[in-house]
Parts: sequence; C-alpha cells; structure tokens
Amino acid sequence: MSMETIIRRIRQDAEAEVQALMESAQEEAGTARAAAAAEADQVRQRAVSAGKKAVDLEIARIYALAHMDAREILRHAREEMIRECFHAADQELARVRETAAYPAILGHLISNAIEQVGGNQVVLSAARRDHALVREYIRARGASSPEIRISGEDVATLGGVIVRSGAGHVAVNNTFEERLGQMRNELVFELARFLSSGSGGA
Repeated sequence: MSMETIIRRIRQDAEAEVQALMESAQEEAGTARAAAAAEADQVRQRAVSAGKKAVDLEIARIYALAHMDAREILRHAREEMIRECFHAADQELARVRETAAYPAILGHLISNAIEQVGGNQVVLSAARRDHALVREYIRARGASSPEIRISGEDVATLGGVIVRSGAGHVAVNNTFEERLGQMRNELVFELARFLSSGSGGA
C-alpha cells in the first residue's frame, strides 16, 4: 500500500470521525435547544399563570370593594328611608289631635297611665290646648278613685299626657313622642327587615 493511499484513508477516517462528532454535537444541541424551549415555555406558562392569578385577585378585590360600596349605599338608603318613615309618623301624629278620634285616644292614654301609676291621687300634665279635654275626661270619670287633678303645666307635645303620683315619685309619660320613642327600636328592626327583603337581602 502506497503512502498516498494510507494518507487518503487516514483523511477519510478523520473526515468520517469529524462528521460523526458534528452530527453528535448537532443532535445534542438540538436536544439542548428543545429542553431550553420547553423550560422557557414552562417559565412563560408560570408567568402567565401568576399574572392570571394576580389579575383574578385584583378582579376579586374590585368586586369585593364594589360589593362593600353597594352595601354601604344600601345601608345609607335604608337609614334615610327609616328617617323618612319616622318623619312621616311625626307628621301623622301631629294631625291626630285635629281628628274626631283624638278625645277617645287621649282618654285611653290617661286611663292607661293612671293604672300604671296607681295610688290614691294622680296629677295629669298635658299640652295647654288639651287641658279642656283632660277636664272633660275627669268630669266623665266622676268621683272614682284615685283622686285626679290637672297641673297647670303646658307640655310641649303633639298629643297625649304625663301622669304622676300625688307625691311625684312615680310618673308615666304617655305622650305621642314618648310612645313612638319606646317603639322606635322595634320599628327600626321591622323597617330594616322589610327593606332588606325588598332589596333581595343585599
């Protein structure tokens, strides 16, 4: 075998080995690129997922704030409606005195208060404009116990009466304002429940 042949074979073998090395390197590079691409995709997906979670959290926060704002608006609206209801009640009570039913109403309030005060003597206090009705009540009641007298006090009230024991130690306030005030908590609860049911319980 000539030297040229040997050199040619060596060159061929070397070229073949280089080609094999190149192919192996390219294959490894391709594998590395694929792995890097897969890892990059996972990173992108995690970033998107994290971003989506952040967006979802922000949306949830906005909805929560909106819900809180809506509840606050409804609460203020209910409070305003309750105030309007009591204002309307005050106006309605102010008209009761002018009705034909008022003497009977006043008489009932007086009798109720006298029964609660008890004792042998009571003193009635009312608005000056009601004094005539109070005197009429006393005349109609007659000489029954307890002894009833009327004070000269001019009570600032829309209607009703204050009854005290003779010694002044016991008093029952049966004015319209006091009666409405006593029922206020119950009425507020009932109105709030009614308004809540009317707005879907929001």
